[in-house]
Amino acid sequence: MKTVTTIKAAPGCDEAGKRINKPRVCAYCRVSTMHEEQQNSFDAQIRHYNSMIEGNPDWKFAGIYADEGISGKSKKNRTEFLRMVRDAENRKLDLVITKSISRFARNTADCIETVRFLKSLGVGVLFEKENINTLNAESELILTILSSIAEEELISTSQNIRWSNQKRFKQGKMHLVTERFMGYDRDGKGGLIINEEQAAIVRRVFDESISGMGVTLIARGLEEDEIKNVSGGTRWQPSVVLGMLKNEKYVGDAILQKTVTANTITFKRKANEGEAPMYYIRDNHPAIIERDKFELVQELLKERSSGKGYRPEMAWKYQNRYPFSQKIECGKCGRSYRHQIYNCSKPSKQQFWGCANYMERKIATCDMKSIKNDTLERLFVRLFNKLLTNRNILTSFSATLRLVNHVKIGGGKLDDINAEINGLLKQEHVLLELYEKGVADKAIVRIEHEELIGKLGRVRAERSNIIEQIESQDERLKQTEKLIAFFDGVENPIESFDEDLFATIVDKLVVKERECIVFRLKNGMELEERYKWQRGADKV
Repeated sequence: MKTVTTIKAAPGCDEAGKRINKPRVCAYCRVSTMHEEQQNSFDAQIRHYNSMIEGNPDWKFAGIYADEGISGKSKKNRTEFLRMVRDAENRKLDLVITKSISRFARNTADCIETVRFLKSLGVGVLFEKENINTLNAESELILTILSSIAEEELISTSQNIRWSNQKRFKQGKMHLVTERFMGYDRDGKGGLIINEEQAAIVRRVFDESISGMGVTLIARGLEEDEIKNVSGGTRWQPSVVLGMLKNEKYVGDAILQKTVTANTITFKRKANEGEAPMYYIRDNHPAIIERDKFELVQELLKERSSGKGYRPEMAWKYQNRYPFSQKIECGKCGRSYRHQIYNCSKPSKQQFWGCANYMERKIATCDMKSIKNDTLERLFVRLFNKLLTNRNILTSFSATLRLVNHVKIGGGKLDDINAEINGLLKQEHVLLELYEKGVADKAIVRIEHEELIGKLGRVRAERSNIIEQIESQDERLKQTEKLIAFFDGVENPIESFDEDLFATIVDKLVVKERECIVFRLKNGMELEERYKWQRGADKV
């Protein structure tokens, strides 16, 4: 009779003769915030799994994967979680241990997808709290149910946070992140304060939009001038410029809950298009842009987006808003002066006019300081009363213009030039006759003709210049007569600035020096007015 003797497999091998290796076991830990109590939980999890895995003689320790201060609603931002999956894919793991389903993932789709992927690689996941090992056949149904519960808990938490935020919004409480938009810093109490260096860039963008430039041209100009954006770089996208022009924060307001959570699966945010209430807070913080200027820009943007394009008359709605708009010129660099307001949300609000180059921090180009609006108004009052009480200023100017015209016309200068031109034309005619008859040498005739044509051109240019001056002085004379007639109808000096009077008699202001303003009248006459700069109100 046959006798069968069983020879046991060598230690570390199964009955089929396949060598048994210790499973490589790792742990995954996660906490969603950096709060102290969760930090303690995070450290405790790491200590627990170190001890648990290394204390089991049947396991081989494969490390700890830990995401700290990361939400579990999506796996894409969890770098350690993704590294763990890659290591499993590279056959470095056999088993993953984690505290619970909610620690592993709070998104049902992510949880099931990852578990199935790991299972296809032969890698199991052990959930301690729920006592589920995904390598068991019945585990997936239970896991689906429990992970759905974890997702519902997350949704409930999200809804509670949303309700809390809306309650704060209704009370006007908010936290604006200044790193996302330029022009502001945060003070010690959490409020917004103007960053003047960045505010100058914001004002430039708005002014250029009003002047008719589109967002692409504005962005290109900022790049050419190497202006730094909010991130510190010098690349400007048109979309960023458009966002600045539409940002209500620059007028001192704030809109809360502009975005909402799109859905409870991905938790992506989208623009609030009526799904939830929004809250508009007016005069929440100091404004960089005046409200009327901001509203004009919104109107211009609306016009452009509707396909109507830019119309110059739209800009004049703003350009004519202030009496001195488009009227002040820097005597040093030639740029126009821009309107600005300091402390616009405070009782100490003051209006100023500053050189565009200086306001854009191009101090190397121009260092002309700003001028108070009140000072310009008072200087005009003084000038007006001076012309009213000393009308001989205008009559003397009129007499001078008449005398110059008499000298240029009556003195015969124009007649002499006309006679000289006629003489040159006759010389040219004689020269051409000699050339045709062959009497004179052709080479000599050509040289003399070129000299004659050159002289004729110079004399004609002189005549055109004199005629232009006479016509110009005729217009100045007409405007002077109008001013004289105007002041003849005024009886009393004025005590305060009058916008209509200013528009009637003044064509331009030239800032010769900070304390010297040249008033150029409608007739071209220029009169200097000086004042003494000082803190508070200037001495006029």
